[in-house]
Amino acid sequence: GTLLFSADTVAVAAESQAVARVGNATYTSVQEAFGRTTLKNTTVTLLADVTESVTITSPKGVRSVTFDLNGHALQAAGSAAITAPANMQLTITGSGTVAGGDNPAIDCRGASRIQGGNFTSNTTLMRFAETGSTSAEASISAGTFTAPALIGMLDDAEHLGYVSIRGGEYHGAIPAGLDTLVLMGGSFSTTENLTP
Repeated sequence: GTLLFSADTVAVAAESQAVARVGNATYTSVQEAFGRTTLKNTTVTLLADVTESVTITSPKGVRSVTFDLNGHALQAAGSAAITAPANMQLTITGSGTVAGGDNPAIDCRGASRIQGGNFTSNTTLMRFAETGSTSAEASISAGTFTAPALIGMLDDAEHLGYVSIRGGEYHGAIPAGLDTLVLMGGSFSTTENLTP
């Protein structure tokens, strides 16, 4: 027998497999979408719930990208859900979830701006690393953050880097001794290690 498909049916099938968008183009993986950002289109928009660990990589010349969660969930697959390397700035916006599971939600060696979302992990939620050759920086102004330990350092870190919390809701402990963590605002369920 012969199967006939209209052009409309094929277009719907291709669209249903898309999980991320950059400009008007859609992609079947978030990692591929980040690799296709341009100076004109620097925002990756999540289009569906997906299980994938993503390392932020962009073409030459693109050093700042935005990840719009757009009400969807990114679940880690074997390593941190999102890794931001040195010399890259990542901004996370929108409602939605970044779930690390047994991995961190975020590993950051560069710069990150978190302006919304729900972040969860069964371990350390966000890890940062500053070494003699890299500088980590994070500014967190909104979102909900839930894990046993909220902030930590990557294994090879010499310092945490500069991390400032300006707002958001935090469920879990912040380890003592993070001397470059600045708390300016937010709601904290565990307060024993917080200082003025």
